[in-house]
Amino acid sequence: MRVAIINLTGGGLSYGYLNYLSEMLPRMRSNARINQLYVYLPPGFSKYFAGMVPSEFLRQLDRGFQGRLQLRGDISRIAPDILFFPGNQWMNLGRIPSVSMVQSMLPMAMPFGGNGWFDIAKNFVRARLTKIACERATRVIAISHYVKEFLINHWHVAPSRIGMVYHGVNQPPASEAMRIPVGVPRDWRGRFLFTAGSMHPYRALDDVIKAMAVLASQGVHPPLVIAGGVELDPTQLPYLQRMKKLAETLGVNQIAWVGHLDKAEMSWCYSNCRLFLMTSRVEACPNIALEAMSHGAFCLAADNPPLPEFFQDTALYYRPKSGEALAQVISQALTYSAEAAELLRLRARKRAGDFTWDKTMVSTMHELELAANMLYS
Repeated sequence: MRVAIINLTGGGLSYGYLNYLSEMLPRMRSNARINQLYVYLPPGFSKYFAGMVPSEFLRQLDRGFQGRLQLRGDISRIAPDILFFPGNQWMNLGRIPSVSMVQSMLPMAMPFGGNGWFDIAKNFVRARLTKIACERATRVIAISHYVKEFLINHWHVAPSRIGMVYHGVNQPPASEAMRIPVGVPRDWRGRFLFTAGSMHPYRALDDVIKAMAVLASQGVHPPLVIAGGVELDPTQLPYLQRMKKLAETLGVNQIAWVGHLDKAEMSWCYSNCRLFLMTSRVEACPNIALEAMSHGAFCLAADNPPLPEFFQDTALYYRPKSGEALAQVISQALTYSAEAAELLRLRARKRAGDFTWDKTMVSTMHELELAANMLYS
């Protein structure tokens, strides 16, 4: 089977998107049922996948009308059996069967919250493009039950056209391969609270900072490490600045703002934090939650979907949009005995074992083959 993976984006790829491709491309390349794999990427991103796919099969996908025209001609020449669109967008390239994946729920679930007018406009465009992809692709991949239910209940996509495929997560590295981030004092090990993700309003860092202020008023002062940078998306800088201003205003100063962390640094933080806080209000498949569980972190999470779908009984939950509610749950978690905390950590590791990239690969191949059979049967 000849497969073309077409990454239609606004010109970039998020950290989560890059991680997804870096796990899936080698597996697809080595799959016996795929004899040719073509990968179309935004300019400048082929370097991330050197060695995973032969260079002649890595194609640059330029933006604009000219780029789409070149793509149409290229697809006509190589004649793939199936087109895979992982990035919330789709393009009509003739009668070739296609699979579209809904990788982000932000444009649909939270188009306004805390964004400027430009971002709001972009979210409406992204939501419209995602809806078109779901309506016109041969099959649709939802990466959680939450996404699948949204597609069925809000956009009335036929359930028979939707496949549910979770992302996977890797096992943590050996402790000697982990590295403490610059900016985290060594004496914080085992004592700090940790949160990580994009610097975007959906991340709900205000819940964390307000909770820290409530705890401080009660005489409780755990240090906090906040990971997340703006290197790939400078538009997130105003949110980062607002959160730093909020912390300053509330007198929360025992914070290490460590920016973007590499895998070794993230692993150290997951493995050495006292508590991991997942406050995100919008997710499709929360990769950071999977990583935290795989490292056996003691997790606290907002009870908004899809977080309970993933954490299940491995986390403590709080009511989102309330620093007081989060502070109460943090206080409760800090009173756990070592034995009770370890039980949650063991549950988390076991739950993470349900999510593997090999399973993701098998299910994705099933969806691609179903799409081909739906058109050609």
